[in-house]
Amino acid sequence: MRFRPLKIIIISLLVFVFLNNFITTCFASEQDQFISIDTTKTNYNFLKKEQIGNQIIMYYDIYITLKNSGNSTSDDITLDVTDDGNYPFFQNHTFSPGEDKTFIMEDWIFEGNGVHNITISYYPTNQTRTNAHNSGSMVLYLYENNPQQNNSSTPGFEVFLIFCAIIFLAVSTKFKKI
Repeated sequence: MRFRPLKIIIISLLVFVFLNNFITTCFASEQDQFISIDTTKTNYNFLKKEQIGNQIIMYYDIYITLKNSGNSTSDDITLDVTDDGNYPFFQNHTFSPGEDKTFIMEDWIFEGNGVHNITISYYPTNQTRTNAHNSGSMVLYLYENNPQQNNSSTPGFEVFLIFCAIIFLAVSTKFKKI
């Protein structure tokens, strides 16, 4: 029985593809989990300001969203939040592939007027498993008048709507005359 070169190439290619998929599946690593802060869903709401004696107290609801954009289940991840008064907030979660989770800090208190900040960090609860794909941090600045809430419209969109309305009126009056 004699093999033709084309058959040998095809068989070699099939063996290569099979082995590549088998090895990739069997030896998947923690690199398949990509935990990050979803900055589009991480925000806050200013609730109220109180004065108690000479002290001003600011109240906020804070929403922090972490997501796993990888294709494997994450290690147990610790969310570690510290405000500018050094008060901590900790929660843990194990993320499924593609899952995001919003952690809520309700009625969080800050002392004093002005801008406040929180440092958001996340890392594996077993810190020996920390790598660039499952840990990170950011600082979120909180204002009394939340700029994220006040600027909810697309800049210039109103002008675009007015322009479209004028064109529609001009075209419709033009067809009425015909």
